[in-house]
Amino acid sequence: MVYLETDSNGRVELRHNRPQEIDTSAGVVVDSVPNRPGPDQELYVVNGSPTWKKARYRYRNDLPALKEHLKEKVLERQKEEETKAVTYNGSEFPCDRDSQGRIGSAIKQGEIAEANGQSFTFPAMTTSGNQIDLDLAGLKGLAQVYADQVTSARARAQELTNTIEGATSADTLLSLDISAGW
Repeated sequence: MVYLETDSNGRVELRHNRPQEIDTSAGVVVDSVPNRPGPDQELYVVNGSPTWKKARYRYRNDLPALKEHLKEKVLERQKEEETKAVTYNGSEFPCDRDSQGRIGSAIKQGEIAEANGQSFTFPAMTTSGNQIDLDLAGLKGLAQVYADQVTSARARAQELTNTIEGATSADTLLSLDISAGW
């Protein structure tokens, strides 16, 4: 038997292995607690049962530090979203900064070639390692998909940052799902 006492969010703050020795009226007594799946997990009580959840709040009583931590996580997620592969005309293309730069350079080369009356294609590399020849219109289409993805990621990051900055309590921040809506 294990006694578990929680905070208002259900996070276990006190764990006692001999509940018969203490007053258990402020918490719950359970038969056992499952093994901790990893170091980034915290124990919670959900519907009267112990469960491990990913640790989200290690900045107890420090709202500014929690805000900074979450803004860093938003920035990390923004970078991931800006550079994840994109699909264009049924093929998946890498969207890292180098790939975006190569496509931008190829567009400039294509515009110069077409201005001089020459045809132009560029061998764009897919994520599977295949080359697909794109003409100037195709390159511009791919660049637009890149731009749309970056714009969307930045808009979501700004929305989350504004919510974080405007939060007046840790509970508000803890209920914020920064992994959704990208």
